[in-house]
Amino acid sequence: RDYKVTGVQTCALPISGLVAIGAMAVSAQAGIVNVAFGTKAYTSAPLYGNAPISKLTDGDRAGVFHGNTAIPAGFSYWIDLEKDYSPDRIVIYPRQDGCCPDRFSNVRVSMLSDDGAGNPGTENWTADLFTDGSNPGSGAGVKVQVTSGMGAGTFKGRFVKIQALADPVPDYALQVTELEVRSEEHTSELQSPCNL
Repeated sequence: RDYKVTGVQTCALPISGLVAIGAMAVSAQAGIVNVAFGTKAYTSAPLYGNAPISKLTDGDRAGVFHGNTAIPAGFSYWIDLEKDYSPDRIVIYPRQDGCCPDRFSNVRVSMLSDDGAGNPGTENWTADLFTDGSNPGSGAGVKVQVTSGMGAGTFKGRFVKIQALADPVPDYALQVTELEVRSEEHTSELQSPCNL
């Protein structure tokens, strides 16, 4: 029979009279996951319609948002992963309904270190995208997959930033629906000796 005693599982072993208490087997698994989901997001200027910047990492690829009008130079979004990652890739989802694809063009994607006070610090890696005025489109399923080789520096950091490079910044710039950071994560699984 199995017993539960103050949160520690005990069980009878095949040898009469012996009981195993609290021993666990641990197995680790690794997989590529979106470590940006639900993380804190920030914007350097108010969004159109006062949309919340939390939409950047809420998992809803249909929830479009963008800057307003008269946007200040250097307009950007960034997220805090709360620790350093060396990701497999960064994935940006532009608008998905076919409208206004030019609103995501001439952008910089960067990874930054912590400045020592929990704020974005030094740029470790940067990639400038669509600087020729092109854009990725805005149809269903469109995504921009950003990898280490597309930029310069060390593809590692606590913060991921998307910045409009144009000056002046066009109205309604940085039109996106979601930012993902795909990185390898390890998960642990605990197993009771009673099930071994």
